[in-house]
Amino acid sequence: MSANTGTQFSGRGMFEFDVPKHLAGGKFVVEARCRMLGPGFEIHGETHEDGVTKHQHIGFVHWGATIHLMIPEQYGRLVVKGASSDRKTGRWSLECKSFSELPEFSPENSASASRMFLVRGGARSADVEFAGPGSVRHFDLEGGKEQELVSNTGSFRGTVTVPGEGVVAISPPFGEWGPMQKWKLTLRGR
Repeated sequence: MSANTGTQFSGRGMFEFDVPKHLAGGKFVVEARCRMLGPGFEIHGETHEDGVTKHQHIGFVHWGATIHLMIPEQYGRLVVKGASSDRKTGRWSLECKSFSELPEFSPENSASASRMFLVRGGARSADVEFAGPGSVRHFDLEGGKEQELVSNTGSFRGTVTVPGEGVVAISPPFGEWGPMQKWKLTLRGR
């Protein structure tokens, strides 16, 4: 994703871990991957209120999928678990990154894998090309609001409006699995 690597966790089955110290108390992003041919998994955030521990659902990762999530600041621990009490998880991996660990969104961005970029400045248009299934989502830095800018299950070309400062995530669309094909995002003039 960038020269700065985030904190990585991987395993099989249920796992709980403290949010890394450099990320604790603030919002951060996670790239979550579920290996092929394994059951999906859920990510929960753990909070403590009035002596009660609560797990709150943050996201679900289907088998073979890669998703991006923004984690709110209130969670001190994250939990990876099966989609139901009787389901186990397969192999999974999480990469947790602060906003400063993300590469800047440049005038031209391309790859053949999922990516996240930090966007600075106001709203701008960008031309997007996907050789196969793909989606572009935007996370607002303030409230963490997620907005899907485009999603398609086949190759496509079009234009999206990046709403402004935040995180742009390029990944397969929800429910798609397997490796991504080549994609390109080119910003139009400022």
